[in-house]
Amino acid sequence: MYIGGILYNSAIAPVKAAILIEWMRIFSPHSRNAFYWLCQVVLWLNVVYYTAATIVESMQCTPRELIWDPTVKGWCLNTKAVEVISASVNVVSDIVILVAPQFVIWRLQLSKAKKIGVALIFAVGLL
Repeated sequence: MYIGGILYNSAIAPVKAAILIEWMRIFSPHSRNAFYWLCQVVLWLNVVYYTAATIVESMQCTPRELIWDPTVKGWCLNTKAVEVISASVNVVSDIVILVAPQFVIWRLQLSKAKKIGVALIFAVGLL
């Protein structure tokens, strides 16, 4: 679990960054509109959060051996609180990343059927 948490935090940050950068290129290639700035804010908040989360995850117990050996003397962070905060940030971030392009898609000059098709393509991330 310890290694998995560190690997998850290290892997999900570039994935979310890639998605947001790609969407900025698709939906606002030549303008700095509200969608662009929303993506920038979410992108940098994710970078800062996952960097901090990786550090917290790797330093959650002192000495580190206490993570896998409860007989070692030391202390650990409140892991329940860390997990709740991590889950909350992930859910909010995922919802923003899912919903943000929908506002742009529904303002496109396309037929309703095409808008639904494009919106569903971008919502595949829900799965």
